[in-house]
Amino acid sequence: MREPNFKYFEEDETTAVAVAEPQDLENEDAPQTTPRWAEMRASLRVLPPLESDVETGDAFEQSVAESLLPHELIAQIEESTPANRPGLMERLAILMAPLYGAMYDWQMRRGGVRLVRQRVQMSGIARTAPALRAGFIADLHYGPTSGHVAARQAWKLLHEASPDILILGGDYLYADHRGLPAFLRELQRWKWNAPRAGIYAVLGNHDYNCDTATLILAMEACGVKFLRNESVRLPEPWSSIHLAGLDDMRNGKPDIKSALADVPRGDCAIMVSHSPDACEFPELKRCGLTLCGHTHGGQVCYPNGDAPFVPGKWGKHFPWGMHRHAGNWVFVSRGVGTVGVPVRAWAPPDVAVFEIVGRGAVITP
Repeated sequence: MREPNFKYFEEDETTAVAVAEPQDLENEDAPQTTPRWAEMRASLRVLPPLESDVETGDAFEQSVAESLLPHELIAQIEESTPANRPGLMERLAILMAPLYGAMYDWQMRRGGVRLVRQRVQMSGIARTAPALRAGFIADLHYGPTSGHVAARQAWKLLHEASPDILILGGDYLYADHRGLPAFLRELQRWKWNAPRAGIYAVLGNHDYNCDTATLILAMEACGVKFLRNESVRLPEPWSSIHLAGLDDMRNGKPDIKSALADVPRGDCAIMVSHSPDACEFPELKRCGLTLCGHTHGGQVCYPNGDAPFVPGKWGKHFPWGMHRHAGNWVFVSRGVGTVGVPVRAWAPPDVAVFEIVGRGAVITP
C-alpha cells in the first residue's frame, strides 16, 4: 500500500500548505455511532451505501429524507420560519436556483474539488498512539447556488480517504431548507459506515439563518455529535486527544473557556471553529491545531490568489491554508459550496485529510 502524499508540519515548519491528488488509503471496519435523540431511533431506517457521484433527482432526495426521519420532522423543516429574513442575495439565489445550480455544476465538472493532505505533529499525544486520520469538510452550503456536483465530489474524496474521525465545519445550508434532504442523504451514508472515532460538527453563521434546532435534530439523528462550546475526549487508541468546538463567532455565543474547561492543561487539544476569528481568543494557544472554514478562500480571487474581499477580521490574515498563530497551527479551508453568486475564481473548493501524530512519533517518508 502506498503512503499518502502528506505535507509534514512540525514546530518550526513554516512552509505553505500542500495540495495533492487523492490516493487510496486502507479502509477500516468501524462501528456505527448512536444518535443522542433516543426517541427517534425507532423511526430511522438504514439505507445501503451509494456512490457519492450518482446523479439523482429532487424527488428521490426528498423520499430519502423522509425515510431517514419522521414525517412530522420533515413537515416542521418545510414549514419552519428562518430566524433571520433572507437578504437580497439569498432571495435572488432562491429565485434563480435552477440557473445558479447549473452554472456551478458546470464549473465543478471542469475543475472540481481538491483534496488537501497534511501531517501535523502535536505535543501531548501518547507515544504509543497510532496516527489519527481526520477528515475535515466545511461550507457545503447545500442550496440554490451550489448545485450537486461539488458536494458529491467532496464526499467521495473523504469516503476514499477512510478517515478515523469526520469533522464538519459549519454552514451546511444556504438561503433555505431545500438543500437539507440531499445533505441528510450523505450523512446517512457515513452513519452506515461510521469512522471509528465518530462524526463531530460545529455551527456556522448561515446555520442560524434557518431553524437551527431542527437542523441539529436532523443531523444528530444521522449520528453527528455537535460541539457547542464543549469538548470530547476521543476513544481509544486516541484517548490522549481532546476535540473541542466553538459556537459560531458571528451569530452564536462562543465561549472558549467553556469549550476547554474539561481539557487538562498540557493535554493535546484540537479546536474546531467555523471562522478563523476564533484567533482573537488568547486561550486558543492551548490548542495545537485549529480547523476553520467560513472564508471560502475569498471565493472570487485575482489570478495570484489574492481576494478583493474575505469575510471576518482574521479571514483577511488567514484566508486559506495552514498558518502559524500563537505557536500553533491554524488551518482554514476554502470550503465546498458558494454563497451570493455560483462562481469560484482562483479559489478552488477543497476538503482536507490530516494525519495527526505525537511529537515523538517516527515519520516514514
